Amino acid sequence: MLNHPKELANFVLGYDGNPFGNQPGTDDGWLFRPRGMYQLVGREQYQEAQRQTQQLDELEGLDLLTLPDALRDAKIAAKVTFAHFRISPYENHQTLFELLKDRAKDWTAVRALQTDMEHAPADGARVNARSEMFLGCIEEALHPTKIKTLQSEFYGEE
Repeated sequence: MLNHPKELANFVLGYDGNPFGNQPGTDDGWLFRPRGMYQLVGREQYQEAQRQTQQLDELEGLDLLTLPDALRDAKIAAKVTFAHFRISPYENHQTLFELLKDRAKDWTAVRALQTDMEHAPADGARVNARSEMFLGCIEEALHPTKIKTLQSEFYGEE
């Protein structure tokens, strides 16, 4: 399957009983593979992102289920990410924006609440590094002229 990425994605993400909401026997594993700033995975997360962006009147007319590759666009990925942060509840039914406000912008503590950090919440250095990388993404979105510098920092010169 190494040279067959579509089949590999369908096998890894589309098996019976998968936790992603992908339908076995379809191309859901391939279509709803990880994309975006927040790395959406699976039909259910793409549907939720679609619902959240519609709730906030963001990305009007864009259907992420029909065009999942739209998440390759940095502006679309940023809008989807921020919609999630503005709507999705975490600790004490608060959104990440509310948690940041309550914790005086303690990014490390708030970032540790996210599900992809469950396996290592005590690993402060890793949480800090990922938080700084994410803050860099936010900075890129706010100040596009710095994109080349930040890309170089994380991925090297092109």
